[in-house]
Amino acid sequence: MEIRLMESLHLYSLTGMIPSEVGMLRDLHYLNMCSVKNVLGPLPSELGLCTNLEVLDISFCNGINGKTPDSFGNLSKLREITTGNYVDLT
Repeated sequence: MEIRLMESLHLYSLTGMIPSEVGMLRDLHYLNMCSVKNVLGPLPSELGLCTNLEVLDISFCNGINGKTPDSFGNLSKLREITTGNYVDLT
């Protein structure tokens, strides 16, 4: 199995920054980081390379902050972003 063909990813135990390598997952449809308390920093601009992404759940990830990457304009299939109460995206 090639990892770049992954369609669904749940990152429940991520610590630190979201790795930019997530952009290599071109077939990713669903990314779930709901309630990950140890993630820090902004969403990586490389996430905009996941052009098949339909659902992004970053609800209650209180360490995510910063500007929403301009590359999110490439996510034409994105239909749902769940941020919950704690995410600070400007």
